[in-house]
Formats: sequence, structure tokens, C-alpha cells
Amino acid sequence: MQQVELLKMWDEVRTPHKRKKQVFGDHLAILGIVVDVNLLLFLLPLEVKARLEQELEKWGQKRV
Repeated sequence: MQQVELLKMWDEVRTPHKRKKQVFGDHLAILGIVVDVNLLLFLLPLEVKARLEQELEKWGQKRV
């Protein structure tokens, strides 16, 4: 409920915010990382991990 009140206040003072970014729940995806807010656990999905590994490998090759 506190989030709703905050957004109402932002509307009153005309502070821009995007509705699609106002997410809530037990599991939130933040920049491709799944956050379990109950267990305070951060999970990197396998496809995201594989893409990160590929990019790091490319980056490492460029430095040599």
C-alpha cells in the first residue's frame, strides 16, 4: 500500500513515472536477474548466464 500512496503523491506533484515499472511480488526480474524478495536470493537464469559468459569471453579476447 505504501507504493500506491507514493505514486499518488508523485501524480499530485507531477513527477513522471512509468506504470510498467511499478512491479511487485515474491519474484522480481531486475535487469535480467530474478530476485526472490522473501529469501533475499538473486538468481541468474541459464540463458542470461550463457549470454554473459559469451560477452565476457569476447571482451577478454579483445584485451589480449
